[in-house]
Amino acid sequence: MTPDEEGLFPFDLVLDPNTHYFLFIGEARYDPLNPFMREALERRTGRRMDYVAVIPDVSGCRLPRNTLVVNPAAKNLLARTGMVIKSPMTAREFAAAASASATVRELARTLARDQGEVFVHVAESVPELTLRRMPGLRLIGPDGEVAAMWNNRLFQLRMLRDLVPQIEHRHCRSLEETAEAVRDLLPKWPHGVRVLKESAGEEERYFVAKSPSDMALTHPGVDCPAFLYRHVPHEHAPTVLGVTAGENDVFIAAVADRQMERGVLWGASYPSVLPEHIVTEVREHARMAGKVLGGSGYRGVFGCDFIVDKDGAVHFVEINARKHGAALEMCCTLESALPTGAPTLADLELCAVFENRLPENAVELTRALEGLFWRTRNVRAPRDMVAEDGPERPKDVRALFRHVLSRGAGHGMIILEPPGRACLIGKGGLLGRVVAVAGDPAYLAEDIEIGRRILLSSCQDAPANG
Repeated sequence: MTPDEEGLFPFDLVLDPNTHYFLFIGEARYDPLNPFMREALERRTGRRMDYVAVIPDVSGCRLPRNTLVVNPAAKNLLARTGMVIKSPMTAREFAAAASASATVRELARTLARDQGEVFVHVAESVPELTLRRMPGLRLIGPDGEVAAMWNNRLFQLRMLRDLVPQIEHRHCRSLEETAEAVRDLLPKWPHGVRVLKESAGEEERYFVAKSPSDMALTHPGVDCPAFLYRHVPHEHAPTVLGVTAGENDVFIAAVADRQMERGVLWGASYPSVLPEHIVTEVREHARMAGKVLGGSGYRGVFGCDFIVDKDGAVHFVEINARKHGAALEMCCTLESALPTGAPTLADLELCAVFENRLPENAVELTRALEGLFWRTRNVRAPRDMVAEDGPERPKDVRALFRHVLSRGAGHGMIILEPPGRACLIGKGGLLGRVVAVAGDPAYLAEDIEIGRRILLSSCQDAPANG
Protein backbone atom coordinates (compact mmCIF):
# COMPACT_ATOMS: atom_id res chain seq x y z
CA MET A 1 0.00 0.00 0.00
CA THR A 2 1.50 3.34 -1.09
CA PRO A 3 1.14 6.59 0.92
CA ASP A 4 -1.33 7.84 -1.70
CA GLU A 5 -3.45 4.71 -1.30
CA GLU A 6 -3.34 5.12 2.48
CA GLY A 7 -4.36 8.77 2.23
CA LEU A 8 -1.15 9.62 4.09
CA PHE A 9 0.37 13.08 3.87
CA PRO A 10 4.13 13.78 4.29
CA PHE A 11 5.29 13.68 7.92
CA ASP A 12 8.35 14.09 10.13
CA LEU A 13 8.74 11.16 12.54
CA VAL A 14 11.64 11.32 15.01
CA LEU A 15 11.56 8.94 17.99
CA ASP A 16 13.84 9.13 21.01
CA PRO A 17 15.01 5.63 22.03
CA ASN A 18 14.94 6.71 25.69
CA THR A 19 11.26 7.69 25.55
CA HIS A 20 8.16 5.51 25.52
CA TYR A 21 5.46 6.64 23.09
CA PHE A 22 1.69 6.31 23.08
CA LEU A 23 -0.48 6.78 20.01
CA PHE A 24 -3.21 9.37 19.77
CA ILE A 25 -5.84 8.60 17.15
CA GLY A 26 -8.46 11.32 16.73
CA GLU A 27 -9.26 14.81 15.52
CA ALA A 28 -6.74 17.61 15.95
CA ARG A 29 -9.11 19.52 18.23
CA TYR A 30 -8.45 16.90 20.93
CA ASP A 31 -4.66 16.95 20.49
CA PRO A 32 -4.18 19.52 23.33
CA LEU A 33 -5.48 16.83 25.73
CA ASN A 34 -2.36 14.75 25.05
CA PRO A 35 -0.01 16.65 27.39
CA PHE A 36 -2.44 15.81 30.23
CA MET A 37 -2.40 12.16 29.16
CA ARG A 38 1.38 12.13 28.80
CA GLU A 39 1.82 13.40 32.37
CA ALA A 40 -0.75 10.94 33.72
CA LEU A 41 1.00 8.03 31.98
CA GLU A 42 4.35 9.16 33.36
CA ARG A 43 2.90 9.14 36.86
CA ARG A 44 1.37 5.74 36.26
CA THR A 45 4.32 3.99 34.60
CA GLY A 46 7.30 5.88 36.00
CA ARG A 47 8.63 6.25 32.45
CA ARG A 48 9.39 9.21 30.28
CA MET A 49 6.48 9.44 27.83
CA ASP A 50 5.60 11.25 24.63
CA TYR A 51 3.15 10.57 21.83
CA VAL A 52 2.66 10.25 18.09
CA ALA A 53 -0.57 11.80 16.80
CA VAL A 54 -2.56 10.29 13.93
CA ILE A 55 -5.18 12.79 12.81
CA PRO A 56 -7.59 13.27 9.88
CA ASP A 57 -7.33 17.07 9.80
CA VAL A 58 -5.99 18.56 6.59
CA SER A 59 -5.33 22.27 7.06
CA GLY A 60 -2.32 23.20 4.93
CA CYS A 61 -0.39 24.16 8.06
CA ARG A 62 3.08 22.77 8.66
CA LEU A 63 2.61 19.66 10.75
CA PRO A 64 4.28 19.36 14.13
CA ARG A 65 6.89 16.65 14.45
CA ASN A 66 5.49 13.15 15.09
CA THR A 67 2.09 13.97 13.58
CA LEU A 68 0.64 11.85 10.79
CA VAL A 69 -2.38 12.92 8.72
CA VAL A 70 -4.47 10.12 7.23
CA ASN A 71 -7.31 11.33 5.01
CA PRO A 72 -7.91 9.45 1.75
CA ALA A 73 -10.55 11.88 0.46
CA ALA A 74 -8.31 14.92 0.99
CA LYS A 75 -5.37 13.12 -0.61
CA ASN A 76 -7.46 12.31 -3.68
CA LEU A 77 -8.66 15.92 -3.92
CA LEU A 78 -5.08 17.15 -3.69
CA ALA A 79 -4.05 14.83 -6.52
CA ARG A 80 -6.98 15.95 -8.71
CA THR A 81 -7.03 19.69 -7.99
CA GLY A 82 -3.59 20.52 -6.65
CA MET A 83 -5.29 22.16 -3.65
CA VAL A 84 -5.34 21.32 0.03
CA ILE A 85 -9.06 21.07 0.83
CA LYS A 86 -10.50 20.57 4.30
CA SER A 87 -12.25 17.21 4.12
CA PRO A 88 -13.97 16.21 7.36
CA MET A 89 -14.28 12.53 8.22
CA THR A 90 -16.60 10.87 10.71
CA ALA A 91 -14.97 9.14 13.67
CA ARG A 92 -15.81 5.78 12.14
CA GLU A 93 -14.44 6.64 8.70
CA PHE A 94 -11.20 7.91 10.18
CA ALA A 95 -10.74 4.97 12.54
CA ALA A 96 -11.14 2.58 9.60
CA ALA A 97 -8.65 4.55 7.47
CA ALA A 98 -6.09 4.79 10.28
CA SER A 99 -6.45 1.09 11.06
CA ALA A 100 -5.97 0.19 7.39
CA SER A 101 -2.86 2.37 6.99
CA ALA A 102 0.24 0.19 6.54
CA THR A 103 2.37 3.02 7.90
CA VAL A 104 0.33 3.39 11.08
CA ARG A 105 0.24 -0.37 11.62
CA GLU A 106 3.97 -0.71 11.14
CA LEU A 107 4.57 2.15 13.58
CA ALA A 108 2.33 0.47 16.17
CA ARG A 109 4.05 -2.88 15.59
CA THR A 110 7.51 -1.32 16.00
CA LEU A 111 6.59 0.54 19.18
CA ALA A 112 5.01 -2.59 20.68
CA ARG A 113 8.14 -4.61 19.87
CA ASP A 114 10.52 -2.02 21.33
CA GLN A 115 8.42 -0.98 24.36
CA GLY A 116 6.49 -4.12 25.21
CA GLU A 117 3.17 -2.22 25.14
CA VAL A 118 1.65 0.82 23.44
CA PHE A 119 -1.19 2.84 24.91
CA VAL A 120 -3.71 4.15 22.37
CA HIS A 121 -5.44 7.38 23.41
CA VAL A 122 -8.69 8.20 21.59
CA ALA A 123 -11.34 10.90 21.82
CA GLU A 124 -14.03 8.44 20.75
CA SER A 125 -13.98 4.64 20.75
CA VAL A 126 -15.56 3.06 17.67
CA PRO A 127 -15.71 -0.54 16.41
CA GLU A 128 -13.81 0.41 13.23
CA LEU A 129 -10.61 1.04 15.22
CA THR A 130 -9.38 -2.50 14.55
CA LEU A 131 -5.82 -1.32 15.21
CA ARG A 132 -6.57 -1.81 18.91
CA ARG A 133 -6.58 -5.58 18.40
CA MET A 134 -2.89 -5.68 17.48
CA PRO A 135 -0.67 -7.47 20.03
CA GLY A 136 0.76 -5.15 22.67
CA LEU A 137 -1.73 -2.29 22.15
CA ARG A 138 -3.88 -1.07 25.08
CA LEU A 139 -6.84 1.19 24.39
CA ILE A 140 -7.37 4.15 26.73
CA GLY A 141 -11.11 4.34 26.44
CA PRO A 142 -14.27 2.24 26.50
CA ASP A 143 -14.86 -0.77 24.30
CA GLY A 144 -15.77 0.47 20.83
CA GLU A 145 -18.85 -1.75 20.54
CA VAL A 146 -20.21 -0.55 23.89
CA ALA A 147 -19.55 3.10 23.01
CA ALA A 148 -21.26 2.72 19.63
CA MET A 149 -24.26 1.17 21.34
CA TRP A 150 -24.52 4.19 23.67
CA ASN A 151 -24.16 6.68 20.83
CA ASN A 152 -27.41 5.30 19.44
CA ARG A 153 -30.09 7.73 20.60
CA LEU A 154 -32.89 5.15 20.68
CA PHE A 155 -30.79 2.88 22.91
CA GLN A 156 -30.02 5.79 25.27
CA LEU A 157 -33.65 6.72 25.69
CA ARG A 158 -34.71 3.16 26.38
CA MET A 159 -31.93 2.53 28.91
CA LEU A 160 -32.59 5.79 30.78
CA ARG A 161 -36.39 5.61 30.74
CA ASP A 162 -37.80 6.72 34.11
CA LEU A 163 -34.26 7.49 35.37
CA VAL A 164 -33.74 10.97 33.89
CA PRO A 165 -36.36 13.56 32.83
CA GLN A 166 -36.94 12.82 29.15
CA ILE A 167 -38.83 14.92 26.63
CA GLU A 168 -41.75 13.21 24.88
CA HIS A 169 -40.46 11.75 21.65
CA ARG A 170 -41.17 9.44 18.76
CA HIS A 171 -38.82 7.59 16.41
CA CYS A 172 -39.60 7.50 12.68
CA ARG A 173 -37.92 5.35 10.05
CA SER A 174 -38.55 7.39 6.89
CA LEU A 175 -39.48 10.80 5.54
CA GLU A 176 -43.04 9.66 4.88
CA GLU A 177 -43.44 8.37 8.42
CA THR A 178 -41.91 11.60 9.79
CA ALA A 179 -44.33 13.81 7.85
CA GLU A 180 -47.31 11.77 9.00
CA ALA A 181 -46.14 11.86 12.63
CA VAL A 182 -45.64 15.64 12.53
CA ARG A 183 -49.23 16.10 11.36
CA ASP A 184 -50.41 13.88 14.19
CA LEU A 185 -48.28 15.51 16.91
CA LEU A 186 -48.65 19.22 16.17
CA PRO A 187 -52.09 19.54 17.84
CA LYS A 188 -50.64 17.88 20.96
CA TRP A 189 -47.35 19.81 20.98
CA PRO A 190 -48.35 23.46 20.44
CA HIS A 191 -44.78 24.84 20.51
CA GLY A 192 -43.86 22.66 17.56
CA VAL A 193 -42.13 19.38 16.78
CA ARG A 194 -38.35 19.34 16.99
CA VAL A 195 -37.01 17.06 14.25
CA LEU A 196 -33.59 15.44 14.51
CA LYS A 197 -32.57 13.81 11.23
CA GLU A 198 -30.12 11.02 11.95
CA SER A 199 -28.24 11.01 8.65
CA ALA A 200 -28.23 14.68 7.70
CA GLY A 201 -25.34 17.12 7.75
CA GLU A 202 -24.75 19.12 10.91
CA GLU A 203 -26.26 22.33 9.51
CA GLU A 204 -29.44 20.50 8.45
CA ARG A 205 -29.74 18.09 11.34
CA TYR A 206 -32.22 19.97 13.55
CA PHE A 207 -35.28 22.02 12.79
CA VAL A 208 -38.59 22.81 14.46
CA ALA A 209 -41.71 22.01 12.43
CA LYS A 210 -44.65 24.25 13.26
CA SER A 211 -46.95 23.23 10.44
CA PRO A 212 -47.44 20.06 8.37
CA SER A 213 -46.30 21.91 5.27
CA ASP A 214 -42.94 22.87 6.72
CA MET A 215 -40.65 22.92 3.69
CA ALA A 216 -37.78 21.42 5.67
CA LEU A 217 -39.64 18.12 5.69
CA THR A 218 -39.42 17.88 1.91
CA HIS A 219 -35.76 18.92 1.70
CA PRO A 220 -34.15 16.64 -0.92
CA GLY A 221 -31.88 13.87 0.29
CA VAL A 222 -33.19 13.57 3.84
CA ASP A 223 -35.24 10.37 3.55
CA CYS A 224 -33.65 8.94 6.67
CA PRO A 225 -34.63 7.93 10.20
CA ALA A 226 -35.56 10.81 12.48
CA PHE A 227 -36.40 11.51 16.10
CA LEU A 228 -39.32 13.79 16.85
CA TYR A 229 -39.37 15.63 20.16
CA ARG A 230 -41.88 17.93 21.73
CA HIS A 231 -40.24 21.30 21.21
CA VAL A 232 -39.37 22.85 24.57
CA PRO A 233 -38.58 26.57 24.34
CA HIS A 234 -35.51 27.17 26.46
CA GLU A 235 -32.73 29.65 27.11
CA HIS A 236 -30.20 27.38 28.79
CA ALA A 237 -28.47 24.22 27.56
CA PRO A 238 -26.04 22.90 30.18
CA THR A 239 -23.46 20.26 29.33
CA VAL A 240 -21.65 17.97 31.76
CA LEU A 241 -18.36 16.09 31.50
CA GLY A 242 -17.94 12.98 33.64
CA VAL A 243 -15.98 9.76 34.09
CA THR A 244 -17.57 6.41 34.89
CA ALA A 245 -15.74 3.44 36.37
CA GLY A 246 -18.87 1.42 37.11
CA GLU A 247 -22.43 1.76 38.28
CA ASN A 248 -21.32 2.93 41.74
CA ASP A 249 -18.28 4.98 40.75
CA VAL A 250 -19.02 8.13 38.75
CA PHE A 251 -17.07 11.40 38.77
CA ILE A 252 -18.69 14.65 37.60
CA ALA A 253 -16.00 17.05 36.40
CA ALA A 254 -17.76 20.31 35.53
CA VAL A 255 -20.90 21.93 34.13
CA ALA A 256 -20.78 24.48 31.32
CA ASP A 257 -23.42 26.06 29.07
CA ARG A 258 -23.69 25.09 25.41
CA GLN A 259 -24.18 27.97 22.99
CA MET A 260 -26.58 27.02 20.18
CA GLU A 261 -28.01 28.72 17.13
CA ARG A 262 -30.73 27.10 14.97
CA GLY A 263 -29.94 23.76 16.58
CA VAL A 264 -26.23 23.95 15.74
CA LEU A 265 -23.62 24.08 18.50
CA TRP A 266 -21.21 26.99 18.12
CA GLY A 267 -19.46 26.97 21.47
CA ALA A 268 -19.64 26.75 25.24
CA SER A 269 -19.13 28.98 28.27
CA TYR A 270 -18.15 28.53 31.92
CA PRO A 271 -19.33 28.77 34.58
CA SER A 272 -22.97 27.98 33.94
CA VAL A 273 -25.25 30.96 34.53
CA LEU A 274 -27.90 28.68 36.02
CA PRO A 275 -28.80 28.90 39.73
CA GLU A 276 -26.84 26.59 41.99
CA HIS A 277 -29.82 24.32 42.75
CA ILE A 278 -30.39 23.67 39.04
CA VAL A 279 -26.70 23.01 38.42
CA THR A 280 -26.83 20.51 41.28
CA GLU A 281 -29.85 18.81 39.71
CA VAL A 282 -28.11 18.66 36.32
CA ARG A 283 -25.04 17.07 37.95
CA GLU A 284 -27.13 14.40 39.64
CA HIS A 285 -29.00 13.52 36.44
CA ALA A 286 -25.64 13.20 34.70
CA ARG A 287 -24.40 11.02 37.56
CA MET A 288 -27.40 8.73 37.10
CA ALA A 289 -26.63 8.47 33.39
CA GLY A 290 -23.01 7.66 34.25
CA LYS A 291 -24.14 4.89 36.61
CA VAL A 292 -26.20 3.25 33.88
CA LEU A 293 -23.31 3.66 31.43
CA GLY A 294 -20.94 2.07 33.92
CA GLY A 295 -23.35 -0.77 34.64
CA SER A 296 -23.34 -1.65 30.93
CA GLY A 297 -19.55 -2.03 30.88
CA TYR A 298 -18.66 1.44 29.59
CA ARG A 299 -15.48 2.80 31.18
CA GLY A 300 -14.06 6.27 30.70
CA VAL A 301 -15.09 9.82 29.84
CA PHE A 302 -18.60 10.76 28.76
CA GLY A 303 -20.65 13.90 28.18
CA CYS A 304 -24.28 14.57 28.99
CA ASP A 305 -26.44 17.38 27.54
CA PHE A 306 -29.59 18.95 28.96
CA ILE A 307 -31.91 21.91 28.40
CA VAL A 308 -33.67 24.01 31.05
CA ASP A 309 -37.06 25.56 30.25
CA LYS A 310 -38.39 28.93 31.40
CA ASP A 311 -39.90 27.36 34.53
CA GLY A 312 -36.56 25.90 35.61
CA ALA A 313 -37.44 22.31 34.69
CA VAL A 314 -34.45 20.23 33.52
CA HIS A 315 -34.83 17.99 30.45
CA PHE A 316 -32.36 15.32 29.30
CA VAL A 317 -31.15 15.65 25.70
CA GLU A 318 -28.46 13.04 25.11
CA ILE A 319 -25.36 11.19 26.26
CA ASN A 320 -22.15 11.63 24.29
CA ALA A 321 -20.22 8.40 24.79
CA ARG A 322 -16.92 10.17 24.11
CA LYS A 323 -14.97 13.26 25.08
CA HIS A 324 -17.08 16.25 24.04
CA GLY A 325 -15.99 19.54 22.48
CA ALA A 326 -15.35 21.36 25.77
CA ALA A 327 -13.21 18.57 27.27
CA LEU A 328 -10.00 20.60 26.93
CA GLU A 329 -11.35 23.66 28.73
CA MET A 330 -12.86 21.46 31.44
CA CYS A 331 -9.49 19.72 31.91
CA CYS A 332 -7.86 23.11 32.39
CA THR A 333 -10.64 24.18 34.77
CA LEU A 334 -10.14 21.10 36.94
CA GLU A 335 -6.40 21.57 37.01
CA SER A 336 -6.86 25.21 38.05
CA ALA A 337 -9.39 24.51 40.78
CA LEU A 338 -8.42 21.29 42.50
CA PRO A 339 -5.88 20.80 45.29
CA THR A 340 -2.27 19.95 44.47
CA GLY A 341 -1.97 16.22 43.92
CA ALA A 342 -5.63 15.68 43.04
CA PRO A 343 -6.03 13.46 39.95
CA THR A 344 -6.56 15.12 36.60
CA LEU A 345 -9.20 14.01 34.12
CA ALA A 346 -6.53 11.87 32.41
CA ASP A 347 -5.64 10.18 35.74
CA LEU A 348 -9.32 9.47 36.32
CA GLU A 349 -9.74 8.01 32.83
CA LEU A 350 -6.73 5.70 33.18
CA CYS A 351 -7.92 4.41 36.54
CA ALA A 352 -11.48 3.86 35.27
CA VAL A 353 -10.37 2.03 32.13
CA PHE A 354 -7.62 -0.17 33.57
CA GLU A 355 -8.73 -0.66 37.20
CA ASN A 356 -12.55 -0.36 37.05
CA ARG A 357 -12.45 2.25 39.81
CA LEU A 358 -11.77 5.91 40.46
CA PRO A 359 -8.75 7.11 42.48
CA GLU A 360 -9.45 7.36 46.20
CA ASN A 361 -8.25 10.99 46.26
CA ALA A 362 -10.58 12.12 43.43
CA VAL A 363 -12.14 15.50 44.28
CA GLU A 364 -15.16 16.86 42.44
CA LEU A 365 -15.46 20.54 41.66
CA THR A 366 -18.89 21.15 43.17
CA ARG A 367 -18.75 24.95 42.86
CA ALA A 368 -17.44 27.15 40.09
CA LEU A 369 -13.92 28.46 40.61
CA GLU A 370 -13.98 32.14 41.51
CA GLY A 371 -12.19 34.43 39.11
CA LEU A 372 -12.20 32.03 36.15
CA PHE A 373 -14.46 32.46 33.13
CA TRP A 374 -14.10 31.04 29.64
CA ARG A 375 -15.97 30.88 26.36
CA THR A 376 -15.37 29.07 23.09
CA ARG A 377 -16.60 29.76 19.57
CA ASN A 378 -16.52 27.57 16.46
CA VAL A 379 -16.10 29.91 13.49
CA ARG A 380 -17.45 28.54 10.21
CA ALA A 381 -16.97 29.72 6.66
CA PRO A 382 -20.00 31.73 5.46
CA ARG A 383 -19.16 30.67 1.89
CA ASP A 384 -16.38 28.81 0.08
CA MET A 385 -13.13 30.43 1.21
CA VAL A 386 -9.37 30.11 0.74
CA ALA A 387 -6.95 30.85 3.56
CA GLU A 388 -4.26 33.43 2.93
CA ASP A 389 -2.00 33.88 5.96
CA GLY A 390 -3.11 31.96 9.02
CA PRO A 391 -3.27 33.85 12.33
CA GLU A 392 -0.07 33.79 14.37
CA ARG A 393 -1.26 32.94 17.85
CA PRO A 394 0.10 30.79 20.68
CA LYS A 395 -1.75 27.49 20.86
CA ASP A 396 -1.31 26.41 24.48
CA VAL A 397 -4.72 26.73 26.11
CA ARG A 398 -3.32 25.39 29.37
CA ALA A 399 -0.76 28.21 29.50
CA LEU A 400 -3.50 30.76 28.83
CA PHE A 401 -5.50 29.48 31.82
CA ARG A 402 -2.42 29.70 34.05
CA HIS A 403 -1.58 33.19 32.79
CA VAL A 404 -5.07 34.54 33.45
CA LEU A 405 -5.28 33.01 36.92
CA SER A 406 -1.85 34.31 37.87
CA ARG A 407 -2.87 37.85 36.95
CA GLY A 408 -6.24 37.83 38.68
CA ALA A 409 -8.23 40.10 36.35
CA GLY A 410 -6.24 39.21 33.23
CA HIS A 411 -7.72 37.98 30.00
CA GLY A 412 -6.62 36.49 26.71
CA MET A 413 -7.68 34.70 23.55
CA ILE A 414 -6.13 32.09 21.31
CA ILE A 415 -7.15 30.48 18.04
CA LEU A 416 -7.02 26.73 17.55
CA GLU A 417 -7.07 24.75 14.28
CA PRO A 418 -6.71 27.69 11.86
CA PRO A 419 -6.28 26.80 8.17
CA GLY A 420 -2.87 27.12 6.51
CA ARG A 421 -2.08 29.21 3.47
CA ALA A 422 -3.98 28.23 0.30
CA CYS A 423 -6.24 25.74 2.13
CA LEU A 424 -9.79 25.64 0.73
CA ILE A 425 -12.63 25.57 3.25
CA GLY A 426 -16.11 24.84 1.92
CA LYS A 427 -19.19 26.77 3.02
CA GLY A 428 -20.07 25.76 6.57
CA GLY A 429 -16.62 24.24 7.15
CA LEU A 430 -14.67 25.05 10.28
CA LEU A 431 -12.29 27.98 9.94
CA GLY A 432 -11.05 27.61 13.49
CA ARG A 433 -11.94 27.61 17.14
CA VAL A 434 -11.58 30.63 19.39
CA VAL A 435 -10.98 30.20 23.13
CA ALA A 436 -11.25 33.21 25.45
CA VAL A 437 -10.30 33.04 29.14
CA ALA A 438 -10.69 35.88 31.65
CA GLY A 439 -10.77 36.78 35.30
CA ASP A 440 -13.70 39.07 34.50
CA PRO A 441 -16.49 37.81 32.20
CA ALA A 442 -16.92 41.28 30.69
CA TYR A 443 -13.88 40.61 28.45
CA LEU A 444 -15.12 37.35 26.91
CA ALA A 445 -17.47 38.62 24.20
CA GLU A 446 -14.94 41.14 22.89
CA ASP A 447 -12.09 38.61 22.84
CA ILE A 448 -14.25 36.03 21.05
CA GLU A 449 -15.22 38.64 18.44
CA ILE A 450 -11.58 39.61 17.90
CA GLY A 451 -10.72 35.96 17.26
CA ARG A 452 -13.66 35.55 14.89
CA ARG A 453 -12.60 38.59 12.88
CA ILE A 454 -8.99 37.43 12.69
CA LEU A 455 -10.11 34.10 11.25
CA LEU A 456 -12.44 35.65 8.70
CA SER A 457 -9.88 38.26 7.64
CA SER A 458 -7.25 35.55 7.14
CA CYS A 459 -9.37 34.10 4.28
CA GLN A 460 -10.74 35.33 1.00
CA ASP A 461 -13.58 34.12 -1.20
CA ALA A 462 -12.69 31.03 -3.20
CA PRO A 463 -12.54 31.40 -7.00
CA ALA A 464 -15.83 30.61 -8.70
CA ASN A 465 -14.33 27.47 -10.26
CA GLY A 466 -12.61 26.47 -6.94
